[in-house]
Amino acid sequence: MTGMQAVGFSEFGGPEVLVFRHLHEGGTLARLAELADKGVLSLRVADVLPAARAAEAHRRFEAPCGSAF
Repeated sequence: MTGMQAVGFSEFGGPEVLVFRHLHEGGTLARLAELADKGVLSLRVADVLPAARAAEAHRRFEAPCGSAF
């Protein structure tokens, strides 16, 4: 995963990459998308919210990791 900052290892033993650390790196995001499409990366999504709950989604995104919403 050249050019990407792994922050640790997932419970499955692979490197864990926090995508939000690469939001302004188009090439890195494209590479992550390519790896996900090939099934090399597994994606974990905490939740999916409808557009009507966008404000809540932003609050949750800005909150420190592991904090109560």
